Amino acid sequence: MLGAPSRLAPLLVITVIASFATGVFWNAIGFIAKEAFGFDAARTLLLFTVTGFTYALAAYVAGDVTARVGRRWSPRTFLAVLLVLLGGSCLLPGLYPRESLLWIAAMLASVVSALLWPLVHAFLSSGRHGRAMRSGIGIFNLTWMSATAFPLLVMGPALERAPLAVLTVLGLLCAPAVLAIPGLPARPLPYDEHLAAGHVPPTYRALAWSARMLLPLSYVLVATLASLAPFRFEAVGVGITLAAAATATWMLARVGMVGWMSASQRWAGRGSTLLLAASLMAGGFALFAVGPTALLLLAGLACFGAGVGAIYHAALYYGMAVGRAEVDAGGRHEALIGLGYALGPGVAWLGAGILRAAGGSPQAGMLLALAVVLVPGLALAARPWWPRGRAVTAAGHGGEA
Repeated sequence: MLGAPSRLAPLLVITVIASFATGVFWNAIGFIAKEAFGFDAARTLLLFTVTGFTYALAAYVAGDVTARVGRRWSPRTFLAVLLVLLGGSCLLPGLYPRESLLWIAAMLASVVSALLWPLVHAFLSSGRHGRAMRSGIGIFNLTWMSATAFPLLVMGPALERAPLAVLTVLGLLCAPAVLAIPGLPARPLPYDEHLAAGHVPPTYRALAWSARMLLPLSYVLVATLASLAPFRFEAVGVGITLAAAATATWMLARVGMVGWMSASQRWAGRGSTLLLAASLMAGGFALFAVGPTALLLLAGLACFGAGVGAIYHAALYYGMAVGRAEVDAGGRHEALIGLGYALGPGVAWLGAGILRAAGGSPQAGMLLALAVVLVPGLALAARPWWPRGRAVTAAGHGGEA
């Protein structure tokens, strides 16, 4: 026997606090940059592009970095150091309100969180298999998704009056997370081939492929939505106080979808779940991007959130199940997210600029550029259903208890 899996309680404490901090950077930094430094849509998209690529690169090497650091520190100690650095990156622009420090803080937070979350995934998944892994991942996802939604629901007035103070408060909140570190083992359990063998059907690799193709596409849209939400709501007459809370609609829908998946677990091994998720994601974003009323924007956000929630949950489970629950597997998962965060606003920024220069509508250029990325990406995600490579068929194949 290799030992017991990491206890969920300290992991969830760390997850809640770190998610507050990273959630604000990813989902509210657009509002903060606009209110504190007068960013326009183009500059906001550029900020998201830079931080997204920074995140993707750091996550891609997370396994190697953790292994190198492991020669001096245990993974548990490294996790504590990362939490301290995350708090510092939040404090920086709040204490020294300069635009250059906002850029530096956003990139530092990207690097730190890209190294932090793969470690958390490894502690969470190692020693758990099948239903136990799905349940643990479900509780983890519900925790961090709720924690990232909460700030946007309540911070509207603060964003309007003192946007940088929001970051200062979050930096101070990171300190209690370090107190939960002693509740974790020094390192995640080693992978047990024998225990895992009965919980990973052959179809899981095809499903992992599909989910991993959809994951960066979902974050292409998440990042574009986060960077443009202030301007879309402004266009339909919604002020920043209500807009920040309204933007959280997609996050609440994401929590609802993951709650259903955690409770039923009937989705495991079913390719139809990913097909439905992709449809909700694409349709919901399209409605948000072109909807002429606030009500239609909210409906689009709700559909979008349900779709991206299902994609994230499935991608993390299948990725950790076939990836031996290691830091590298979590790093690849986070690197795909970072790639999406970078590509979404980057492509939208280029498309809007090109059509603006040609005398056309920047919004039309943004949507056209996004379509160039999304259409081939969705085709690749459907590869398991191609006639010559049909590894996953109708619902009900490939599941396990």
